[in-house]
Amino acid sequence: MKLIPVSENTKRIINDSPYSEKVQQILDQALKEMEVIDASPDETQVEVLTNHLAEMVNRSETGETLEEVDIEMFHSLSQDSLDAADRVAKRIGNLNEQEKYILAVHFEVAKN
Repeated sequence: MKLIPVSENTKRIINDSPYSEKVQQILDQALKEMEVIDASPDETQVEVLTNHLAEMVNRSETGETLEEVDIEMFHSLSQDSLDAADRVAKRIGNLNEQEKYILAVHFEVAKN
């Protein structure tokens, strides 16, 4: 596995979550998924991803949902980014289908 830069801010986001253990597990999976699709996030991208994953885990645990998102906005995302995001979203569980599309943007950005 590639060495992914993890900042103090990223560690703080994880530690500040009431579900820190789950957030860490999900982040680890997301970073492995990125490696599979040849995405190489920088330190800032990992921090933003971690914040998003912490919010997703929180929504999963509390039952909160996102406002509706137009999935057509994500038509240019690659299938491998969508598939990787889908696997992460399913592992988190209890999320709306649209969550994977928003998460897939992180995978796509780290690829480019």
